[in-house]
Amino acid sequence: PDSPRSEGKGSHGPSRKLDYRDVRYRHFLLIAAAMLTAFSVVQQTLGFYFQDALHLSSQQAARQVGFALMGAATVSLIAQGVLVQRLKWPAWRLIHIGLLALLLGSVALAIGASAVWLFAGVGLCGLGIGLSYPGCVAAATLTVDAEDQGSLAGLTTSLPAIGSIVGPVLGTGLYELSSHWPYACNILILLPLMAYAW
Repeated sequence: PDSPRSEGKGSHGPSRKLDYRDVRYRHFLLIAAAMLTAFSVVQQTLGFYFQDALHLSSQQAARQVGFALMGAATVSLIAQGVLVQRLKWPAWRLIHIGLLALLLGSVALAIGASAVWLFAGVGLCGLGIGLSYPGCVAAATLTVDAEDQGSLAGLTTSLPAIGSIVGPVLGTGLYELSSHWPYACNILILLPLMAYAW
């Protein structure tokens, strides 16, 4: 239903401005930003990795990466549109299972030397994002009053941008040292992140 309207100047704005440091939800924002950074590392290095690991031409690698990312997006969509809706898990369980899937996907990418391993790794990463990001957003919004949820929504929608800034720099920088290092770095990010989430 429509929200009740109040008359007067500034009636459409939140009662107070929220920021990332608020103790009520900052840990959920931190978890989301870190796991979105890890996913961005995967996205930004995948083209190089498919080409190098599978010995493909640029055109072949682009095609395979397109299929892999389409698969990850499909898995993420199914996770958000079907699993989250049907299972009705609490937000903390979505975060824990999602981070585990993202970790397993990073492990599969780090050790994988075949197309099956790489596609499985990317798919698990898609599942991880599809579960953990909605979990973080839901958990964060439950910590504030109704009048602050709009302001908090603005903060949560900025998190993918943060991951997209840090992830490419981190991923491609590590890839120059070794093709396996970006995914090893993800493991080193996700293990303490899972402990923090618990």
